[in-house]
Formats: sequence, structure tokens, C-alpha cells
Amino acid sequence: MDNLIRWAGLLFIVIAVALIIPAAVTWLNTVKRKNRCTELVEATVIPTRKKDGREFVNYMYDVGNYSYIHQEETYAIAWNDLEPGTTKQLYYNPNDPSEAFDPQEHHLILSFVFLGLSALFFAVGAFLYF
Repeated sequence: MDNLIRWAGLLFIVIAVALIIPAAVTWLNTVKRKNRCTELVEATVIPTRKKDGREFVNYMYDVGNYSYIHQEETYAIAWNDLEPGTTKQLYYNPNDPSEAFDPQEHHLILSFVFLGLSALFFAVGAFLYF
């Protein structure tokens, strides 16, 4: 029985390490995009759209003579004032204006959720293993 509890603890520790990977990937991608997108632009919310069963909010913004549309999955954005026609501030990449960053998006929160779950699994695993 004691050996089974130690194996369960080891399994929890392995799951904790596995949960760190999506947390790190999400955090790194968000920070990299935030660092690339430095120019402020006023964007207009256009109607949401469904694609492959997922719902997206679209923002349209103009840079120079071109218009761009930035899509954000609905789980990753703040839902306040997202009626079509409202405006909000986005940052775009001056080297690639089609890439934009919403400073109110929740990708970093998702990263912290994975990190919190990882810490919880690690604590339970350490308790069981040692």
C-alpha cells in the first residue's frame, strides 16, 4: 500500500511538470507578441464570427492605406463593451501590421491557471511521495 501511494505521488509530480509546458508556451507567446506590437491604433469591433466551432471577436483597424482585421478567441478577451461598432485600443506590429495585440486579453491569465494547477499537483505529489 505504501508503494502505491508513492507511485501516485510520482504520477502527480509528472502531471505537474506536464502542466508547466502549456503555461510556459502561452506566457512566452504572449510576451513575444506584446514586445513586437508597439504602435497604438484605434480599432472598431465588428460582429463576432464562428469558425470550426469556436467563436471569435473581430477588430478592424487602419494602418496607412490598408485595413486589417484582428481576430481574438472569445475566451481570451475582456467582454466589456464588445458591441459591434465600439472602439478600443490595440497595438500592432510596425513590421507586420496584420499582427496585433489587445492589452486586455486574457492569455496571460490562462497561463497562470496552468501554473496554479501545476503547483497544486506538485504539492499533492510531493506530500504523497515523501
